Amino acid sequence: SSLEIYIKKELIRIFGEENIKTEYKSKLYPWNCDFYIIPLNLYIEIEGFISHGNKPYDNKDIECLNLLNNWIKNKYNNWIYNWTIRDVEKRNTAKKNNINYIELWNRKDCENFINRFHLKS
Repeated sequence: SSLEIYIKKELIRIFGEENIKTEYKSKLYPWNCDFYIIPLNLYIEIEGFISHGNKPYDNKDIECLNLLNNWIKNKYNNWIYNWTIRDVEKRNTAKKNNINYIELWNRKDCENFINRFHLKS
């Protein structure tokens, strides 16, 4: 996606290509993570596609439930699985294993993340 291209370019510019791994997985996080920043020991998932719901799934949040009901009605079964099962499992595994893990949902999230490093230089 264009979001992944943007963040990859920025991460390489800040940390160097040798310090950025793509499609990285480990024993603590057994999925192909979009980016792993070695010096920060940080796993980054880019959740920019609609199939990630534009925010973390929460079965108590009315916006999430409305979106989920729409997807059920339209039979977007893969999207439902990604957002309500797989993404939740990834998030819970990261928390359980106490790894540095962030999800970036849109261009603004990515820019805010990158700007944290601009301010430090």
